Amino acid sequence: MDPLHVTSPAATAHARSARPDRRAALRPALQARRHRQHGVVLIFALIAMVLIMISTIALVRRVDSAQDAAGAMATKRDLMNQSDKGVTKALALFSAGALATDLLRETTNVAANYSAFTLATNASGIPAALLANDATFATTGNVLNDIPAPGGLKIRYVIDRLCTAIGTAVTAPASTANCAVYQRNGDKGGSSRVVKAGTTAMWVYRISVRVRDTQKNTLTFVQSTLGA
Repeated sequence: MDPLHVTSPAATAHARSARPDRRAALRPALQARRHRQHGVVLIFALIAMVLIMISTIALVRRVDSAQDAAGAMATKRDLMNQSDKGVTKALALFSAGALATDLLRETTNVAANYSAFTLATNASGIPAALLANDATFATTGNVLNDIPAPGGLKIRYVIDRLCTAIGTAVTAPASTANCAVYQRNGDKGGSSRVVKAGTTAMWVYRISVRVRDTQKNTLTFVQSTLGA
C-alpha cells in the first residue's frame, strides 16, 4: 500500500500563489479594449453633435430667410398702397384742376407735373424724370407737389400725354397717328348721358408714380393710364 500523502495548508497556499493569475494577465487587454470603445463612442457623439449643429444653423437660416421674404413682401405691398396717393392726386387734376379741359392738356404744365408729349423713359418704361435728382426733375415737374407719407416715404408723380408733339395740331382728327388713342363706344340708347351715339376718340395719358423710402433707400414705381 502506498503511503498516504498529506499536504499541509501552507503548502497548498504556496501552490496557489505560484499559479499565474489569468485575470491579472487579461486585465490590461480588457482595459485597453474599454478605452478603445470609449474612444469610438466619443467620436460618434462628436459627429452627432456636429450634425445637430449644422441642422440647427440651416433651420435658423431658413426661418430668417422666410421672415426676410415676408418682410420684403409686406414692405412692397405697403409701398404699392402708398402709390395710390400719387395716382389719386394726378387724377384730380383731370376732373377739376390744371388739366380739366382739352385746351389745358394741349400744352405742357411744369407746375402740374404734366407733359403734353411723351416723356423719355428707360428700358423699363419708367420716365427719366422720376429717376433724376431734384434739380433735373424741376425741368419736368415741381418738387413741391411731392406727397409726404408716414415712415419716411416721399411720393412723386408725373403725367404725360402719349403724343409725339404738343399743341392743337396734335388733337386734330387728322393727327391721330401722332398720339395713342383710346376708342370709346358712344351711347346708342338715346339716354341723357353725356356721351352721344357713335364712337369717341380720347387721347391716352400716362400717370407714373415713384414712392421713395428715405429710410431704406428703396424705390417703387407704379403706372396707370387713362383716356380723356
